[in-house]
Amino acid sequence: MKGYNRCRLLAVLVLALALTGGCSSSGRAFPDMDQQLSVQIWPNDSKEFVYRLSSDYAPRIDLSRSGRQRPPSELPADRAYRHLQRNVDLALAHTGFCREGYLELDRRLNRALMWIRGECREGATQEDRTRFGERAELPLPDDFRRP
Repeated sequence: MKGYNRCRLLAVLVLALALTGGCSSSGRAFPDMDQQLSVQIWPNDSKEFVYRLSSDYAPRIDLSRSGRQRPPSELPADRAYRHLQRNVDLALAHTGFCREGYLELDRRLNRALMWIRGECREGATQEDRTRFGERAELPLPDDFRRP
């Protein structure tokens, strides 16, 4: 039982560090996590992306399945999700991949891996196909700021 309590304490500390790191001066929440933006343009001109944040050091405990009751004000997973959405918005604005916003298709929130998969509201243009190709990994600076 002691080992379980230590793991829970470590998990809470890691989450607290990740969430407070999101309030730093850089525009991106979760600055200590690696970010990745993968994009794909389909033959029917739909444009999809997956934005990922990952960390090798955090325990893999799902935030969305907490058995403890919390005040309805804000669950840690809710706060993490808002920060993840902010990062997606920053990444898409930085790359120009989704110019008219996006629809969220799927997501995962977990202390070691968080991602959002979405589809752009606009279809691909010839310029998009030239700029991004069919499938690409788009570079993101470590400390890009809110546009």
